[in-house]
Order: sequence, then C-alpha cells, then structure tokens
Amino acid sequence: MKKVILTFNGVYLPGYKAGGPIRSIANLGFYLSESISLKVVAMDRDVGDLVSYENIQSEAWNKIGIENVYYHKGEKLTIRQIFNLTRGKHDLILLNGIFSDYTIKTLILNKMKLISTPIVIMPRGDLSNGALSIKNKKKRLFLKFSKIMKLYKNLKWISTSSEEEVQIKNIFREKNIETLMNFPDKKLLQETPLVSYKEEGKLRLICISRITPVKNILFLIKCLEKIKGRVTLDIYGPVSDEAYHKEIIETVEKLPKNISVEFHGPIEHSKVEEIIPKYDFFISPTLGENFGHTIVESLINACPVIISDQTPWNGLENSMCGWDIPLDENKFVSVLNKAIGIDFKTHEKMKKNSKEYIKRTIKVDDLKEDYLNVFLSVLKG
Repeated sequence: MKKVILTFNGVYLPGYKAGGPIRSIANLGFYLSESISLKVVAMDRDVGDLVSYENIQSEAWNKIGIENVYYHKGEKLTIRQIFNLTRGKHDLILLNGIFSDYTIKTLILNKMKLISTPIVIMPRGDLSNGALSIKNKKKRLFLKFSKIMKLYKNLKWISTSSEEEVQIKNIFREKNIETLMNFPDKKLLQETPLVSYKEEGKLRLICISRITPVKNILFLIKCLEKIKGRVTLDIYGPVSDEAYHKEIIETVEKLPKNISVEFHGPIEHSKVEEIIPKYDFFISPTLGENFGHTIVESLINACPVIISDQTPWNGLENSMCGWDIPLDENKFVSVLNKAIGIDFKTHEKMKKNSKEYIKRTIKVDDLKEDYLNVFLSVLKG
C-alpha cells in the first residue's frame, strides 16, 4: 500500500509563475508514484492572479494528474485551517522552505504537540547567502527567535546540495540531514534533437527567471554593455520585484545597438522545451540555487549553459557543455565573447555534451531509492 505524504506549497499545478518549487514537488510525485501518494495544499490561483484556476473546486480536494490537491482561497491559511488539514489521512508531512507561512504555522502546531505525524523539512534554497541577503534583518531576527523556541528541532532534514547541508548545520546545528538533489524533469529519459543553428559572431541567449535581485539579471545586463558582437537576450519570467525590474529596464535602454534585450513575461512550463532549443545558450548569473530547474531543463534539452558558480552544477567547461563562472563582470564578459565566436560545429558538440552531462550527473534510479529510504526510515522512527 502506498504511503501518503502531505505537503504545502504556495502555488502548485496548473500554476507555473512560481518556478522551481512547483517542479520540485511535481517531479517528486512523478518519480515516486509507485510507492508514494502526494497530497498537496496550495492557493487556488497562480502568483499575482486575481481569479482561481478553471475547473477546480476551492476549499476542497481535487484530483490533479496523479496527485490530490487542496486549493484554498487567499494567500495564507489560518493556523486552525492548517491544523485541520494535518489531521487528515497521511503518513508523513513534507515542509518546503524555512520562511514559508505553511512551514512556520505547522511547526508551531508541532511545538504545541498538536501534530503526531513525522515531519521532513527541505529548505528549498532559503538558507543560501543570496536568499538571506533579501529582507536580511527580518529573516535573521526570525531565525534567532526560531532557535530560542526550538521550532526546527527533532525534524528530519533533506538538503539538495552539499552547500545547503553546510548551511543547515551552521544555522540550526542539526545533524539529522540527508543530501539528495531534486528530481529532474521526466524529459531526461527522452531523446533530444541535437541540430545547432549557431552563427559565428552572433549569440542568442535565453534566461528563464523571476525578475528578482537573487536572480541577478541586472548584473547580466551590465555585462552585456561591454560586448562587441551581436547579442540577443530573451528573458522569460514574472516580475517579482517592481523596483528591481524598473532598474533593469533603465539599464537596458542605455545598451548599445548591437545588444537586444526583450522581456516576454511568464512562460508555461509545457512550452519551455519548445523554446529553449531555439537559443544558443541558457544564461543565469544567479546569486544562489540549491538546484536550478531551468538550468537542468536547458541541459536536458541539449542547450549549453552559462551560469554563475553559485549552483550545484560545476565542471561545465571541462565537460564542454558551458561555463560556471564566479560573479565577476570581467570573467562573465570574457566567457560571453568566447561564446560569440563559437561556430555551429563546436556548438553541436556542446549540445550533445549537455545532454550527456546531465544524464551522467543525475542517476534517477539511485535517487528514487534514496528518497524512498529516507521517507521510510522516518516512518519507522
């Protein structure tokens, strides 16, 4: 009989504007579906939307694909609503994020001994230096309070990178940690066209990202100011920070004529695999990713990547499928100039290497077994 896991996320399918966390949960449910059944609690609409999804029932459980999803109205649940949901039929609770309202209220209930179900928590990148630098004082104050209250004590932790494991140990002094990367998109298992349309002297870049300081897009625009070749950058993703978006727009308007930057807004996940192969490189100068779903999906779709060294994906240049670079403008500019000079034959090899790199790095069968072992060990106590 399948074990049932209750989990919470602000936005879930069919939403897509919240990016990685949606994919993390959906992929977990897909790969473990033979042994695990997911019950997901989320808002009844996507980020920023004023109306709920079509063909769903709010304040009720809905069958969405292979998961049961409880869609609620409003951005937050009361602590009583969370209490009622945690009293349902499930074997384990999986919490996503440190600062999530769901997480905090669930842990308060747990501290009050009103939850008897075992709890597993995944920080989902909340403890990275880049994430903590945003609303820094508020987050630091909360972490101090949470440690005094011992909210995060006696939980099972799953980190998705060795860096995140260190962050958990440093901040919470916890040792009950397993490090398991997120599951990739199921398209990892499918064949991918490897035809290149790269033109020497030109560069077509795609960035799929929320417009927020942690994604560091302004840094990228400033790097493009120094490029001599012809560059097209298409940015897909919702605006999460209006002031930051305005600053980016003002900088884009000052770019030389050889650089073209366009904003396309949010993109549905189902269209990502159609769009990515049209570009020469995926680019992300992120301040920190515990996984980076769009990076992984680019490699899965045989698109080489140019990224910062603040992600789990390294050794890209040696594998000839891109570059992972320190956040230094001169180094980024140097790599972009190299990329401009690549011809289609070299680029075709990079495309092939991209798919091989990610298949070699993520061993899905081992990952499935490791996740199941963690969940079952928690249930056994």
